[in-house]
Amino acid sequence: MFHGTGRELQCCYRASIDGFSAVDFHRCCDFKGPCVVVGYTTTSFKFGAFNPEGYRSTDDYYDTFDAFLFYWKEAGGSSAVDDPVVLPKVGGSGAAIFDYARGGPQFGADGLLVGPPLTPVMGVFTGPDSSSGVGDLRQAKSRLGLSYAKRDDGKESVFGDVPKATLVEVQVFCSPQIASLCLEGFPKHVSLCRSPIQHLATSFPTQIQIPFPPTLSQPMYSELLLSATKSLSLIRGKEVHAHIIKACFTPCMFLQNVLLNMYCKCGDMSLAQRLFDTMPTRDTVSWNSLITGYSQVGVCRKSLDVFNEARSVHIKLDHFTYASALSVCSRNRDLKMGKVIHGMVLVSGFYQRVFLTNSLIDMYSKCGGISDASLVFDSSSELDDVSWNSMISAYVRIGWDEETLRTFAKMARLGIKLNPFALGSVLKSCSSLSNSVILGKMVHGCIIKVGLDSNVFAGSAMIDLYAKNGRLSEAAMVFNSVPDPNVVVFNSMIAGFSRLETDGNNEHNYDAVCLFSEMQRRGMRSSKFTFSSVLRACNFPDGFELGKQIHGQIFKNNLKHDEYIGSALIEMYSSSGSIEEGFKCFHSVPKQDIVTWTSMISGCVQVDHFERALSLFHDLLSIGIKPDHFTLSCLMSACANLAVARSGEQIQCYAIKVGFNWFTIINNSQIFMYARSGDVDAANQTFQEMENRDVVSWSAMISSHAQHGCASDALMLFKEMEGCKVSPNHVTLLGVLTACSHGGLVDEGLR
Repeated sequence: MFHGTGRELQCCYRASIDGFSAVDFHRCCDFKGPCVVVGYTTTSFKFGAFNPEGYRSTDDYYDTFDAFLFYWKEAGGSSAVDDPVVLPKVGGSGAAIFDYARGGPQFGADGLLVGPPLTPVMGVFTGPDSSSGVGDLRQAKSRLGLSYAKRDDGKESVFGDVPKATLVEVQVFCSPQIASLCLEGFPKHVSLCRSPIQHLATSFPTQIQIPFPPTLSQPMYSELLLSATKSLSLIRGKEVHAHIIKACFTPCMFLQNVLLNMYCKCGDMSLAQRLFDTMPTRDTVSWNSLITGYSQVGVCRKSLDVFNEARSVHIKLDHFTYASALSVCSRNRDLKMGKVIHGMVLVSGFYQRVFLTNSLIDMYSKCGGISDASLVFDSSSELDDVSWNSMISAYVRIGWDEETLRTFAKMARLGIKLNPFALGSVLKSCSSLSNSVILGKMVHGCIIKVGLDSNVFAGSAMIDLYAKNGRLSEAAMVFNSVPDPNVVVFNSMIAGFSRLETDGNNEHNYDAVCLFSEMQRRGMRSSKFTFSSVLRACNFPDGFELGKQIHGQIFKNNLKHDEYIGSALIEMYSSSGSIEEGFKCFHSVPKQDIVTWTSMISGCVQVDHFERALSLFHDLLSIGIKPDHFTLSCLMSACANLAVARSGEQIQCYAIKVGFNWFTIINNSQIFMYARSGDVDAANQTFQEMENRDVVSWSAMISSHAQHGCASDALMLFKEMEGCKVSPNHVTLLGVLTACSHGGLVDEGLR
């Protein structure tokens, strides 16, 4: 060990006469931070140099005066009490611990250079002389007086009477934190010192003041790192880490965990893994941070590998560990692994923790195991508002609107505190029911009763509900009731106008564009959701040109690579018939997620490029992206239009395999596909097996019977639909009239 002003330095590189190599030196000493180089010559002369900034610092510290040289007067310096003579910096160039052009440590222009002679090219020294052993550190030369003071005896070389010396040993000392990073992957002839060098002085002389940066306290470092984590500033976090290393400060496990969490939250998992690997001891928090970090950046497989590694080293896992692993399964839709972790939770005794109950509900619902999610919910002895919200969101996700309302009603009866998120989810379910406006107004009353009518989230959901049902006056009333509408509220109103376009109400699309202009006049910064919604509204005369202008604004706001906006652009160009422009947008998105792929597949189906849609599906599977229920619904539509029942059956099998057969939209697409393929029995079987039928389900089945001449079956189904209190839409009535027309039932049609 080496000590200076109370700081400890550890040997990170040591080479003898049999193993000098500038390459090895470079690999071991590629760092920033306080560094001491010590050399021994063939005449037993011992000398050294100090550099405050370490590896290749010439450019950054060209004018620094903190570097210095030193030597021992007595040959060999074997006595532990010998004090070296310091040669301070007096001017000239900086000090570099490693220089590519010269092959080794360099201090000043010629103050001290360890490495081979240089090769002159047109009067300029450009690199090591290949004839004298490139990369060989055994030669050293010195000239004092320019960058460093001369020796006290007036001699102009550190080595005394001779300007050069042959070395038998070189040692490099740095902070223990840096040294710990240099202990793997180096050649066997390089001695990496883990213990004190016996023949070195045990402490650095007191008159040599090494200018270490001042250390901060553990709480101060922690506060700085937490601030960097909160602001997701990786640069600030690295600066704090650099200060810890340069100050030779030894962090406790708590501070190391804070540092690890910073790297994970900022998304730099390579540095997080490197730090984790060098931690002398790790606790459960360390493992949890790494598992969550990999999950957040989407490397789910690696996250589960870390989880399994934690189990293999017998780390005591806590409920946060299991929750992180369940979150990975949710992201990866790995129902099988999720059930395995559920078993571990039961064995560990954490199953009664409401925190894990919520994670299990979320995992099962996102992996298609809605029955398992309901079982976990119903069997739990302790539920909080998050549990209820998770269950409601699960029902909304798969389209079980009636179950959503029943759960919400039970939640209200039990006195569970209603929050904007639960109310927003319930309003979303109301939008899909036949009596949506009546139910929505009831929920609206609850919102006013609990004082959330001015809440941004609840207000946005109410605007969405009213606008979806064509009640623009009510939507405008809610919009105007929000005291200070922000981007979210504007987005909901724009989305409400643009959504009416899908029902043929094109006159409202221009209103959506005008509302977008109003946002700009108020100086509000448009989000990616704003652009996405207004692009979907550009489906009216001259709207395509406006869409191009908005595309230009997207470029101006540097959002052209966003996958969410990319999906909206694909839809806009596809709906305008410019499918090739849609493909250009598709290929310009660097991170193509499932939404982007689904938009492109849907665009191909929309312009009757059905084979191209199926080809995209094969490409999607080949790169390992898992389709969602919307993707499969579009593909079933493609199969229906191609009348290829075999391909449709394969997609149906895939939907059952991944647990998407519970989704109403999948069942509706199956009915349509089988009906178009002429298999009315298969369509009817799908319809009968559905647990949650909406107006689309009934309409598709009625139209199926009508198209195949089964007029009596269509009319019977229509009466059954009325008995179930499902209000028909224009598609339903068209199917009934078609059935009457094909069956010659004029009186029934008139009735």
